[in-house]
Amino acid sequence: MKLEDLLKQLGEDMGMGEIKLDAKKGCSLVMDGRLRVFIESAPDEKSFFVYAVMGPIPADNEARLALYDVLMEAHLFGLLSGGATFGSSPRFGGVVLSRSFDLNHVTYEMFYHSLEKFINAYEMWTNRLGAKNKASEEAKAE
Repeated sequence: MKLEDLLKQLGEDMGMGEIKLDAKKGCSLVMDGRLRVFIESAPDEKSFFVYAVMGPIPADNEARLALYDVLMEAHLFGLLSGGATFGSSPRFGGVVLSRSFDLNHVTYEMFYHSLEKFINAYEMWTNRLGAKNKASEEAKAE
């Protein structure tokens, strides 16, 4: 299956119109007007990635280690990450939730349901990390 075909069907099913890849073989979708999900072809074009930046990594060592502990616990068996993985990179400037798909083995139905789980996990973690960051900032202000 081709990524372009998956995106075409997704656009139709979600009422988003045609979803096209840009010159860099990627695109982004905005869900609920606030959740930006990126879809990007792998360099070999045999697989693709779905990813989202969930928030910044704290500069404070204690806060950063606490965040890593929470994410590592959530990542165990993929139970609280919707089957996706957590990571970070200077390219993204924060905590990234990502999932890869092999185009030789993915069906549209599998992609659609996996994307739905990914978006649910992304929303939950964005809210949870946002609340944690806000509480941390308020504690520092006191």
